[in-house]
Amino acid sequence: MTKTDITGPGTYVTAYCSYNLSKNNLIKHVTNGLTSALDESHLGLGGADEAAEKCLGVLENLSRAAEESQKHSSSFRYTQLSSSDSDHDRALTTKKTQSLFGIPLHQPEKPPKILLSKIREMMACSDLGLISLAYQKKIKATGLFRHFAPEHSRAGYEVVFDVNFDISNIVFPGQMSKTYTHITKTYVVAWYMGHLHLFKKMTPQSLWWPETFIGKEKENGEKILLFIAKHCKVFDPVIKGIKNLKKLEEMWAVLGINFVKGTKKFKQEKNQLITEISTMSLAKII
Repeated sequence: MTKTDITGPGTYVTAYCSYNLSKNNLIKHVTNGLTSALDESHLGLGGADEAAEKCLGVLENLSRAAEESQKHSSSFRYTQLSSSDSDHDRALTTKKTQSLFGIPLHQPEKPPKILLSKIREMMACSDLGLISLAYQKKIKATGLFRHFAPEHSRAGYEVVFDVNFDISNIVFPGQMSKTYTHITKTYVVAWYMGHLHLFKKMTPQSLWWPETFIGKEKENGEKILLFIAKHCKVFDPVIKGIKNLKKLEEMWAVLGINFVKGTKKFKQEKNQLITEISTMSLAKII
């Protein structure tokens, strides 16, 4: 493994190499005994918890108002329907049919849909608070811009993300890497609610859009790693050292190592390269 010289706040990387272990077994070996922070990374982040509590109050008020509106509307429809005996009989027939087929007569009501645009009008619930609630599984995100929040099938409130999202309201200062441009698209690595994610812009005028899956952090690791290796260049010294090691092995394989002197020379050069790799200090990426 390479060295890690931590000089202050930031995101540092360490490279692990093995002759004997497969990639999966190497990961198991390195993480053995460590406690995963995945499920709680979103907690305790610079005011996010307090913002989430404020959002709960806003959602409760908007939800109560929506329920009152629905009740008023339902009461009006019931008054109209009850004036017709035929409609009343039809409703009784429907209930009997539902009972025969085992369908519950009283279906659980879905939580009222609350628009993000409406929430923003209240000026008391920040985007940071909403995303924190989504990670806590207290809101269900739907709508065109739902990809900025973890998705859950059930929650106490349903928030329709009907307007665009600016990640600068979520990402804290100093938690975003420099940008990298490939053809017309621009990419950036950033800490988003305590999780490392990759974002992209289609044009310079566009807002950032998730390239990795928010809420599916376990599935994003390889994609982020490949991006960092290719664009951030932080692993270049290690990659160069490994290539030199492979060249040495290939050269000695061609020559053939059939005598003690050659074997000793090979091992000496091999161990020198391994030592160089293990003493490397890689730069931080953010």
